[in-house]
Amino acid sequence: MNHKEFESLIDSYLDGTIPEEKSELFEEHYFLCDNCFSSLKISENLYNKKSHIVTGKKWSFSFIFKPSLVLASMILIVFSSLFVIDLNNRSKQLFKVSNFPPPLYVRGENRGEQTPSLFYEAMEIYQNGDYGKAYDLIRTMGKDNSQICFFRGVLALLNSDSKDALDCFNIIINKMDPSYYDEALYFRGITYLRMNRKKDAVKEFKTLESMFSPLSTKAVEKLKKLSEL
Repeated sequence: MNHKEFESLIDSYLDGTIPEEKSELFEEHYFLCDNCFSSLKISENLYNKKSHIVTGKKWSFSFIFKPSLVLASMILIVFSSLFVIDLNNRSKQLFKVSNFPPPLYVRGENRGEQTPSLFYEAMEIYQNGDYGKAYDLIRTMGKDNSQICFFRGVLALLNSDSKDALDCFNIIINKMDPSYYDEALYFRGITYLRMNRKKDAVKEFKTLESMFSPLSTKAVEKLKKLSEL
């Protein structure tokens, strides 16, 4: 999501009318972008003041200008700002830990499932690094095929669509498909990091750590980085 689109959705986000499919992208963007986060907080303050006026709530000037209340308000603002900054930094750190090299795709490695030709076209685009175009194409296919579902989840992450990614990896894990089960566990952990769900991510990587899996080493690396945060 770019800055212009973010700003156009601020009002609808504050009044609760933002479309559900854009809500998560909106929240992910303001946690990662300092400028947009500031814009949102300013708009939120203005929105709250407007709400107070509409409800007709009256404020006494003697109440507003009491020094003790002013000092308390300033302290509250400082601590709120520090909390917001800490939360923003934490989100950035988790996002940094969640970075991953796109997994290798080997044509013909269908692991026992029939693969439509459209998938091969999408994966050729994926290998050329055009993740946006590849995602648009793979989203037109269903999620019954585990290979398609897995790479759709990966492409969803590469396109900041954590909700779709989580859904894809959950499908593979819930049906206990051994062909992509380990990979789905690992990338579900990555998805949790993108969603600021550190505890869930740690649980996922610990599960992989205890398994006899080629991804155990990578899981241990992620756990080590998370323990340092």
